[in-house]
Amino acid sequence: MDKGVTFRDVYKYVVHGATFETDEKGAYVLLGPNGSGKTTILRLAAGVLRPEKGMVLVGGRDPYSDHFAKGRITYVSNTVLADTFETSGSYLSFYLQTTPRSMRGDYKESVSYFGLEGMLGEPVFKLSAGQKKRLELSKLLLRKAPYIFVDEPTANLDSDGRQKAMDLIKRLSGSSLVLLATHELDTVDELEADVIVVRDGVVENIYSYEQYVKMSDKLQGGYLLVAKVSWKPKAGNPRDFLKRYGSKVEVRRLDVDVVALLRGMGIDLGGLGENPSISVVWMDVDSSEMPAGAVFKAPEGLMIPVNLELVVVDRATVSRLVEDLMDKGEVEDLRISRVAG
Repeated sequence: MDKGVTFRDVYKYVVHGATFETDEKGAYVLLGPNGSGKTTILRLAAGVLRPEKGMVLVGGRDPYSDHFAKGRITYVSNTVLADTFETSGSYLSFYLQTTPRSMRGDYKESVSYFGLEGMLGEPVFKLSAGQKKRLELSKLLLRKAPYIFVDEPTANLDSDGRQKAMDLIKRLSGSSLVLLATHELDTVDELEADVIVVRDGVVENIYSYEQYVKMSDKLQGGYLLVAKVSWKPKAGNPRDFLKRYGSKVEVRRLDVDVVALLRGMGIDLGGLGENPSISVVWMDVDSSEMPAGAVFKAPEGLMIPVNLELVVVDRATVSRLVEDLMDKGEVEDLRISRVAG
């Protein structure tokens, strides 16, 4: 009987005839560009989706229809699968309650490891992207599952959160099967994982880590640049600035840390909570067409905290972009990694 994950001629959405097998434990990375079918494969393995054609087995069982198989799987989505007004604490508690008793982890450990103590009472929809990712990752410690499927494990995390996530995943891969979906090549090296290359919905190749090391340059499609930038207001709208690079820079994430911005302006958030829903409108200060609502004059020397996640096509553009960003503000927590093409 199959002990790992088995796909045999599987079709679903963008996935066309996916076929592969894994061992019973260890780390595997589904590697490919956005839209290649990695997330669909993970959701099929987790039993969230049912294949239109073909067979998916996890530990020799159908993860979609077999409840015993479902209970032995931890699926970490790239989006939190919570009800609209559900709090972070109730989300984790429900997940623990639906875990078989023999595999239940420590609730306090899962909360403290990813620093969730201050947000357990907050509705999930109010959390930042990074907080939602940490909330999802904490499920890894709530259920001691033999099969672990994680979608984009480091997305929206700062350096500390990323390191904690990777350390935990590497530790768990020693006793469980861990299957990740990512476009970051550096994740493979950190885990010394075997690689399943996915392109256009097809499993193109499967490489051991040793084979991957010898030919990783052929899989590279660009660079992922993640940074926090204290942006100078006089530098203008950062989105307009990035448009100058054309097709050489793809913007995956660009948002303002509104809470930090308002606190820097001396504005008391009062009863709005830790994660108020506030929008920032970039506009010319000399414009006569001001939006309705309160208008605040920024204190002298105020910098605007901006989170960036960019995909850059080549090393030369990365160098020029970093220099330009440093001219536009103060660059903090910069991380550059290779991504699959």
